[in-house]
Amino acid sequence: MKMTGIRVLMVDDSPEDITLISATLTRYDPNLEIEGVSNSDECLKELERDQFDLLVVDYDLEAGEDGLELISKVKDKGWALPVIFMTGWGSEEVAAEAFRQGVVDYFVKEVDYSHVTRLANAIRNAVAQSRAEAEKELLSRRLEESEQRYRALAESTFEAIIGFHEDGSVTFGNSALKRQLGLEHGEAKG
Repeated sequence: MKMTGIRVLMVDDSPEDITLISATLTRYDPNLEIEGVSNSDECLKELERDQFDLLVVDYDLEAGEDGLELISKVKDKGWALPVIFMTGWGSEEVAAEAFRQGVVDYFVKEVDYSHVTRLANAIRNAVAQSRAEAEKELLSRRLEESEQRYRALAESTFEAIIGFHEDGSVTFGNSALKRQLGLEHGEAKG
């Protein structure tokens, strides 16, 4: 499945890393649109101003902030977008805390930027999963709305309506059916 238009907000205290990683990512996948900021305040402003598909957060940010604090702030604001966490140095404690906070992937930056190819794949996979979950949620809401309309319509008619399961058991009986048969609520099922 080819994905188009993936908007990524990268938060990293190193402008050089933002530039190099962005250039490498977009060369690897031209459908990636990367914007970079260096601290929490800039990130939150960008998220308020614009819509992104994914957030890539470095552990070290400007002004002594860390990426874990930023992830917490993003969650507190109610923004539900996938987050990939990066760091220049590996730490099991930081990785564990990042995953506890809900990040979808964790990368240690390589000096030769070899992690960027894996990062591009992780971005596409995370966005594909996020979009699929959003589509599933939308379809579920639409199904629920459709069922509510069906039930309202079925209950508003004077004609008896009865629903059967393939095994012959009754799955639905509207109010008109219950009145005609003299049944109480729930007695028509089964």
